[in-house]
Amino acid sequence: MAVRGAARTVLELRIRQRRLSFEEFAEQLEVFARENGEVGTLGLRHIQRLCAGKLTPHQLRPATIRLLEKYLECSAEELLSPPEVSVSSVERTKEKSPRGSSALAVVRKRRGYSQESFAQEIGVEFSTVGRWERGTHQPHPWMRAKIAKLLNVTVDQLADLLETSSQMEDGVNRREFMGIAAGTTLSASTTFRPPLSSRAGETDLRYLLERTARLRRLDNYLGGRDTYSLYASELASTAEYVRNVSCLPKIRTALTGVVSEQAQLVGWAAFDAGMHAEAKKHYSDSLKAAKEAEDATLTGNALAFLAYQEVSTTGPNIRLAEASFAAAEKDATPRVRALLLERKAWTYAVAGDRQATEKALTEAKLALHSESSRPEPDWVFWVDDNEIEIMAGRCWAELHRPLRAVSVLDTALARFDDTQARDKALYMTSLAHALIDGKEIERAALVTQEAMRLAQGVGSARPSARIRGVVHRLQDFKNSAAVTRVLEQARN
Repeated sequence: MAVRGAARTVLELRIRQRRLSFEEFAEQLEVFARENGEVGTLGLRHIQRLCAGKLTPHQLRPATIRLLEKYLECSAEELLSPPEVSVSSVERTKEKSPRGSSALAVVRKRRGYSQESFAQEIGVEFSTVGRWERGTHQPHPWMRAKIAKLLNVTVDQLADLLETSSQMEDGVNRREFMGIAAGTTLSASTTFRPPLSSRAGETDLRYLLERTARLRRLDNYLGGRDTYSLYASELASTAEYVRNVSCLPKIRTALTGVVSEQAQLVGWAAFDAGMHAEAKKHYSDSLKAAKEAEDATLTGNALAFLAYQEVSTTGPNIRLAEASFAAAEKDATPRVRALLLERKAWTYAVAGDRQATEKALTEAKLALHSESSRPEPDWVFWVDDNEIEIMAGRCWAELHRPLRAVSVLDTALARFDDTQARDKALYMTSLAHALIDGKEIERAALVTQEAMRLAQGVGSARPSARIRGVVHRLQDFKNSAAVTRVLEQARN
């Protein structure tokens, strides 16, 4: 943005917090509208005028107001009002998730509600839900029983969620926040599981798929050490059900696909926890089930998981990475194709093949935006532009191309908040390596220090392993005061 004085509106402040230009914000808004069936539009000139406070909500079309409010989960009146704090003070503090990541918001999303649909169920304006989640207002006592029922929690658990949301006004306490949000979700997952039919049908299949999708989202916030036992128990239960249930061949094939999905989930949790023998076994079981289900995309993903694991254990296996894409290429939806291509790019990067890496990354970006009428499987719900950008930055860091890596990682990491501590810490180690390659030692030390803070208490073996690699490289720069602090922190 050309002007860097104090933000004139909350909207301008939100855009700056995302480290976006007005042009980039307009592009993201357009993509969001297209993906969510919104008819509202907002061009660059109108965004500039809105940020400058030269337009009021009454001067906007209802569809445009709806688009802005739905995307930023905030009322138009609030977005176009002056911010209460200066942008300099905001930029000195830790950035918060621009789209709400309070404990209440996490549980709402896991129950499948948008702010708008949740508000409709309760009978309030969706901007009211936003205020609850930001902790600036509390629901009336007489509303709480209904809210708790919709979220599948007790009234006492709801009180904990609301309390944590209000505390997040002053920053994210990851352990407390995720302990409440994840604990509430796990409680709902285990307590409210209805019995499955002795003769399985579409309803049972749909239930298992939806349950798997809810459990999968725990990985956004928790490490493999936190989720492995839960995932393994779920897989064992599902596998036993599929073995013994009566059903039509079509249903059995689909149920076997669910077993494959869950085995991949357990394998990933084991890998994240540093349990590589268990991870390999679950990935292999997933591959077998995917083949039985005649699901080429799940087959390709199982092979991609195995290839990704080998990069971290025995070294890059290019043949296996290429086989994963080849297995799914014919049937892959855009996001599946993008995922397998970016995983292939990672293998190439670790192997030192710059040309193949760049080709795979370019193809991944193109694949993500290719036209398709087929529904995406839930196991690629997280694959988006930012994921591809993060992988690109990691690849360029691995290839020792700091000029390309640093700018990409800086932009992509700005869209992560601290509740995604494991992933953010991991990706910051790639940024730190790139900064060392670029001789920006002071900043590399600061980034490493932040990664160490985020990794503390995370139930994953990977961040600490990556941080040790960065700390080892920083040993060569002990004359720097910032490096000395990091080395001292690492020793402690």
